[in-house]
Amino acid sequence: MKWVTVTLAVILLRSIESGTMKKRDVYEPDPEAQNALRVDRNVGDVFNILGKEKFHLLGIVMFSQYLQKCSYEKQVQRAKDFTELAQKCSTGTKTADCRKPAITFALDVMCKTPPDPGMYPAHTQCCAELDQDRNVCFLSHKITDLDALPSYENPEPEQVCKGYKEDPATYVEKYMYEVVRRYSYLFSSRILSFADRFEKIVTDCCKDTVVRGQCFPEKMLALATELQQMNSIYKNYCRVIDKYGERTFKPIAAIHLSQRFPKASFEDVLDLVQDIVHKYLDCCHGDAMQCWIDMAEVVSRICVNQDNISSKLKECCERDLTERLECILKTEKDEKPADLSPQVREFIEHPDICKHFEDHLGQMTNRFTYEYSRRHQEFSAQLIQEISEGYQELVVQCCLENSGDCFTKGEEFMEKKIAESQKLMKKNCEDLQKIGNYNFHNELLVQYTKKIPQLPSKSLIEITQSMMEDADTCCKVKEEKQMSCFDSGADVLLGDICQIQESFFLNAKVSHCCSVPYTKRRQCFTELEMDDSYTPPSFSPDFFKLKADSCIISSPKDLKNKKQTFLVQLVKQKPDIEDYKRNPIIAAFLSMMDKCCKADDKDECFLVEEPKLIEMCQRIFESKGSVQDAV
Repeated sequence: MKWVTVTLAVILLRSIESGTMKKRDVYEPDPEAQNALRVDRNVGDVFNILGKEKFHLLGIVMFSQYLQKCSYEKQVQRAKDFTELAQKCSTGTKTADCRKPAITFALDVMCKTPPDPGMYPAHTQCCAELDQDRNVCFLSHKITDLDALPSYENPEPEQVCKGYKEDPATYVEKYMYEVVRRYSYLFSSRILSFADRFEKIVTDCCKDTVVRGQCFPEKMLALATELQQMNSIYKNYCRVIDKYGERTFKPIAAIHLSQRFPKASFEDVLDLVQDIVHKYLDCCHGDAMQCWIDMAEVVSRICVNQDNISSKLKECCERDLTERLECILKTEKDEKPADLSPQVREFIEHPDICKHFEDHLGQMTNRFTYEYSRRHQEFSAQLIQEISEGYQELVVQCCLENSGDCFTKGEEFMEKKIAESQKLMKKNCEDLQKIGNYNFHNELLVQYTKKIPQLPSKSLIEITQSMMEDADTCCKVKEEKQMSCFDSGADVLLGDICQIQESFFLNAKVSHCCSVPYTKRRQCFTELEMDDSYTPPSFSPDFFKLKADSCIISSPKDLKNKKQTFLVQLVKQKPDIEDYKRNPIIAAFLSMMDKCCKADDKDECFLVEEPKLIEMCQRIFESKGSVQDAV
């Protein structure tokens, strides 16, 4: 996943992008209302703000993200019923239903039109819950394994152009449906933007029949990659909010904003943090309509206050809402103020630091985070958050000891944390360059199979594949963007591992790392060692189980997967085996595969060669000397 492309947008812009809208139905929030706390809008108010067309589209989005297995036709009918009921409420009808928020109204519609019980066994259980518990129940049953959904085959270019020409609106709507049910954590604001970009790809590629075959694969691959990235990022931050709470998420938002807008005042950054965190809560709780409105309001607020935030926003904010968002996305981080001191020594040298800390604990920590972040745009949010928490712990300790010398430990702590991150990043890039992507992936695979042998082979291969792709991408970006690139990708993957741990106990060490405070999770996983509680399965002649169909290889990726599956199985069989003993086994396995897959009678070949390989494995496993002695 190419996380570097979304570093800027992780908190601010991905949070404030509203859906791409035609000029005729742009919703421009009232700037005067931006400083007031938002009250929950009822369904009629939301309908009036969005308009019938966008309300209907967001209805399809919401239902498809909750009930991912339902057909397009059924989701359209639900959205139609939902829209008609909301339209009646929009005229001032004062019924109990019309006073409900849009999300509650939508859940009512879902419960009145239940899907096939065999498809959604938890549906009745969720509908029996009340209010927020009902929503939480539905959210907890979202499908995250795409293999559980019907496979989607990309249509041929000619089919796309024909379908779009016949009915553009329906064709784009169907695309949205297919996207959102597979990426159920994408925020509605982002989904509408993707739909608009999809429509542009179709119109551009369909113009020339000669280049269609090349145009669609290239552009759709880029769009699909970004969809996957965004879904993972949103899912991860929603998990952070759900597991660690707003208190943990607020510093993340503050760090990104301070780095992005270093000229903005502390007060302006804090105001934006409060607003963005509030908006994230709506989006993470599945309220597609309120999410869209919230994001439009944040954009409006930023542009109203642009003179105090960044000099680079003027051109963007003069455009309509759609172009404004795209413009902000492409704008680089603002330059640091010329008079900004290189260090934040006042936070460790001020004579009244303990009194300030006692009187204004939260504000002082927040200000340290703000000042440190705006000075270090090259550091990742994860590193700065660790440093900020370490600073708070240091002040508590030093003020208890009442020792001025104690504060010198602060600089030592910061330098140590920075050096650790930079060393790990440098080592990954050097190793990758030295041994190449495939071997780097294999090294990660061995490491994590030893650490978490309880994970299925497929999960281990996918997780370490993502790690390798992150390294490949991040090692190529500018030095000042490398750390954010690495740490953003790692944070998502650690969140994935911990999500698995919550539903399926892996081992005590992983459980511990997933239970520590968020700022300590990354370090915990970095220091994770081989799981010494793991008991390997007994070695048996059935270890390989190879037959003629093992030679069926549909692509280079399939071949790579077969090799790496064997590697995982081998490490699980003997986790503590040294590399110099493991490598000959792998070489012998590949040699056997090559020989038998070329044989006329493949099954007979495997029957003859497998016992030889098994005997070799047993000798190497039991040997205490060199491999030559065993072989």
